[in-house]
Amino acid sequence: MADEIKRLPAEEREELMKAADFTITVPAEQGLALKSDLCLHWRKVRIMRRWMKSWGLSIASEQKQRRALKTMLMEMEIQGESIPFSFRTRSGGQELRLAPFAFVNNLKSTLFHLLEEKQSVERQAYYGDTFIGNHVHKALKPANIKALCKSVVDTATTHDLSLVPKVQQLLATFIEAFTLFSKCHKLYDSGRLDEIDLLGHHIDKFMEFYRAKCPEASCIPKMHMLEKHVVSWLKQWRVSCGYMGEQGAEALHANFNTCARAYNNMRDRVERLKVVLHNHHMQVLPSTASFEPPPIKKRKKKALDTA
Repeated sequence: MADEIKRLPAEEREELMKAADFTITVPAEQGLALKSDLCLHWRKVRIMRRWMKSWGLSIASEQKQRRALKTMLMEMEIQGESIPFSFRTRSGGQELRLAPFAFVNNLKSTLFHLLEEKQSVERQAYYGDTFIGNHVHKALKPANIKALCKSVVDTATTHDLSLVPKVQQLLATFIEAFTLFSKCHKLYDSGRLDEIDLLGHHIDKFMEFYRAKCPEASCIPKMHMLEKHVVSWLKQWRVSCGYMGEQGAEALHANFNTCARAYNNMRDRVERLKVVLHNHHMQVLPSTASFEPPPIKKRKKKALDTA
């Protein structure tokens, strides 16, 4: 039946759907995901619900959404107040002024709550279905390394047989390079001292091979981090360097600024900051984030008929 409806012309299909008076209901959790993603006030959500209803789309009531929100924020108690901060004046001096300050009362409980939720939510690739950590982990398995590198030989065999001897040499080189790097990759999150020492040994072997095979290639910043800083970092902190990545901090800062602009009309600055923290929590909550639809890909422009 669904296939038959799809075959109808667009206008006829729309008339049929209106006459049938079908209604699609959006659950409270998905409504909250929409609200947090767009940083909407409850007043704007009410307006949106009214418009959606006229199109046959029913979003869960505000009461149901608030009830679901209360349940989701149960593990996240935020406290806020105005405290004195030091600010630089235009003349170059310093002055004390009250500014809003908010914090999670029990950070450990909040983090564990997020981790527990993450276990039950399916992981998704970044926008565009590009490579993520899970893909790299799979690609660096021995069988996959050989399959990836062999594809170059297959391409040369198909298109130009004269390239095969040179490509065979490249095949051996890249299999060795990926294999050495995979040994490092497996130990990035090591916490035991013997594993960290083993990681240092594998890093030395990888960098030695890289410099021998690519003497004119430069040592990019990430390779410098790998060679000079990863082992000492792990020995001191027992966690991977990703915990101090600058991209995460920059993205977080941008997200907070976006939320703050949306709620800028709230007079109480402390309450405004608490709402921003609540909204951010809802955005990163795995159960909420899993509802976010993938971006719509742009249609490719049709090639002009030059005939």
